[in-house]
Amino acid sequence: MLEPEIREIKSPITEPILRVGIILSEDRISKLNVSLSEPRFIIEGFGSSEVLGSGDLEFELRGNMVYSPKFGREVARVLISRDSGFRTMPGSGIGLSPVKAGRGFHWSKEIRATYSGSIEILPSETGLVVVNHVELEDYLASVISSEMSAACPTEFAKAQAIAARSWALVFLGHKHENLPYTICNDDCCQRYQGTTFMTLTTLQAIQACRGQVLVSRGGLVCPAYYSKSCGGRTDTIADILGLRGGDIEGIFDGPGSCEVLNDSRKFSHFLKYPPTCFCSEQTVERGKLGNYLGKVDEDGSYFRWRFELSKSDMVKTLNQSYSPKNIASIESVSLGRRGDSGRILGADLSVRDIAGDQFNINLKNQYEIRQVLQPSFLLSSAFVVEEENKNSLTVLGAGWGHGVGLCQIGALGMALRGESAASILTHYYPQYQLAQSY
Repeated sequence: MLEPEIREIKSPITEPILRVGIILSEDRISKLNVSLSEPRFIIEGFGSSEVLGSGDLEFELRGNMVYSPKFGREVARVLISRDSGFRTMPGSGIGLSPVKAGRGFHWSKEIRATYSGSIEILPSETGLVVVNHVELEDYLASVISSEMSAACPTEFAKAQAIAARSWALVFLGHKHENLPYTICNDDCCQRYQGTTFMTLTTLQAIQACRGQVLVSRGGLVCPAYYSKSCGGRTDTIADILGLRGGDIEGIFDGPGSCEVLNDSRKFSHFLKYPPTCFCSEQTVERGKLGNYLGKVDEDGSYFRWRFELSKSDMVKTLNQSYSPKNIASIESVSLGRRGDSGRILGADLSVRDIAGDQFNINLKNQYEIRQVLQPSFLLSSAFVVEEENKNSLTVLGAGWGHGVGLCQIGALGMALRGESAASILTHYYPQYQLAQSY
């Protein structure tokens, strides 16, 4: 996954309107159900605008047009917007199904989700495209109840909202260039499942930190990346994402300090004998973590984990993703250097093709490593190989995600210990400070 360059921007003085991709062309969805939770929605595209009552509508892709059985016409664009006086509330708005969640990851599924703001339905060569036009604060109320559960403490919700607001402002204009949307609804950007899992507590948390962002001493907005679990130590934005700018360094996710883990022996010891960390099961109990995870997440052990990875599955992934597509076997796996968190930053695979010739494939970053080693996407590249044989690798690993910036489970652990949103953000982004935007 290629990340766009970090824009150096000052915080805005007015609240932006976002264009969020909800259903993308790669989802290949040709039929869409739209459910209106309340009367007084307006539809445009079939001649003069028309006021709709609550109920369901269907749309489908026909050639390069959008077709509606209700109107019996094919059009190039449909816009459904709320009437004036509409307030964002939990579960209210425009319902859409099916919506992809977790594209390409082990928790991938189709869900029904409801959205505030307006939706635009467009055709593409491979499927319908749906774009949600929504105010930033309404968007954030969804993000913090989609990334993690609305059951999380208020101070966690505020910290997550400020990080998510900062990230969105930096990448709003160029995360998805030359498309009808600028950011999308999934882990490629930020999880955004509308008002579906929102609560009144969520809305109150957003209101309590409205317009607050993280900025550098020079006033530039922080590209506030975050991941589910760092595994005990976060990493640098330069090593993990290959980006310049955005002074996000690696930190130990706990009280006290811990040396960098770019040495395999040190990292292996850290894996097997972890110190007390905010994201560990000592802080957030294993049996209670599921209460705080996002609704599309699967409950599991993410601080430390062990998997057996099939080499035959890796061969299938390589033949789907790389050229030439004639790989027959993987002979060996050679891991490259590690980042400060112990995450592997590159690897070489020695492979043999169907003619019996042997050659190397270079995996250039942590994303490619996770993508190839496990078809459902390995939780992180922070692992050691415990055993390798002809058919498989057995790996012991830590964390879930890229490990840059805020560790969501660690931030949850800090909030459960009574830490404020400000102290959580200072912990994960020590080079940045809070500022009021609008």
